[in-house]
Amino acid sequence: MTKEQITEAADKLLKDLENMSDEELLKSLEECKPGPFSQMIEDGFTLPGMEEINNNSFDPNEHYERTKEKRFKDSCKLDGIDIKVIDPNTTLEEVIQKHKK
Repeated sequence: MTKEQITEAADKLLKDLENMSDEELLKSLEECKPGPFSQMIEDGFTLPGMEEINNNSFDPNEHYERTKEKRFKDSCKLDGIDIKVIDPNTTLEEVIQKHKK
């Protein structure tokens, strides 16, 4: 499946779910037939990080430590601050002072 087909299938599914009553939803689940998402799973489609989760090797603390710098930089970009490299010895106050508008 292409990315466009996946997006279309997901949009259709969400729209269908929003318009169903609880009874209709239960009935459709009972009559459920394999669809595009089932085919994706059969084809071996995975999302980044799913292997760690499936193997029970996902450590949220390790993940936080690994991604905190990138997330901080990305958050700063939303405020118009482009931080290239972070020196571990630099404090948050020094960064704010340097980029203060």
